[in-house]
Amino acid sequence: MKKKTPSNPLPPTESLNLSLNAGTVQPPPSQNSAQPKRPPKRKGRRKSARSIRSSGASSRADSESRWQRIKGRLAAKIGQIEPDELRETLLGLAVTAGVAAAVVIVVKTLPLAVTVLAILGLALTLKLWQQIRFLPRPF
Repeated sequence: MKKKTPSNPLPPTESLNLSLNAGTVQPPPSQNSAQPKRPPKRKGRRKSARSIRSSGASSRADSESRWQRIKGRLAAKIGQIEPDELRETLLGLAVTAGVAAAVVIVVKTLPLAVTVLAILGLALTLKLWQQIRFLPRPF
């Protein structure tokens, strides 16, 4: 087996050796005084346990309390609106919901409607073709 080389093969300098000069430690003079010292790196912030936890792992009580807070805020906002404005707003929302539902129904039933119309058109074409074949000649 190969010998493992140490990560730092050089021994520390005498000024840094704490065992020789325990009380008189002086910082070594900087070799290049033109460059200022770098500020120490900031340590990265640790993520909180709440962000690590997946959204599916939240408890039922958390979601229920969140729902209660949302309902409370919504009730507070609606309570601030005057009754006439509230009536107009709710009527507008109802009309919008009706139009959206009608559009969804039309889009969902469109393939069926196109198929039915195609079959009816084909049946009408065949019936007309049979009548045209038996028409008397005008000559």
